[in-house]
Amino acid sequence: MIQITDTNYGIIKISGRTYTHDIYVLPNGDIEIRDKSHSHRIKGHRDLSKWELKKLIETNPDFIIIGSGQYGELPMDKSTESWLEFQKLEKKFRILKDRTPIILERANELFERNKRVAAIFHITC
Repeated sequence: MIQITDTNYGIIKISGRTYTHDIYVLPNGDIEIRDKSHSHRIKGHRDLSKWELKKLIETNPDFIIIGSGQYGELPMDKSTESWLEFQKLEKKFRILKDRTPIILERANELFERNKRVAAIFHITC
């Protein structure tokens, strides 16, 4: 079972391992380094892209969790937000989004309950 034990600027600790990059957590328990190559820069930050969200949606999650960074600075453009809302209604998943340190407790609750969770955790700004 996945358990997130800590996050600070530039790190996240999951199941005893420390990551120093943004990551995806997939419902099968895989953890992958975030692929920012499909993201655009918005105010100095790489945005959360449709490509990344499709990657998460394709895993057929019950929940998509977006940890938006230590200070909540992970941007998402308006068209991507609208598209995600449409996908949520069509595919019947819930979206939980908050600053990364705040969303971890809720994520751990869902992992403990064996819910199908697909997540992205931004670990800096």
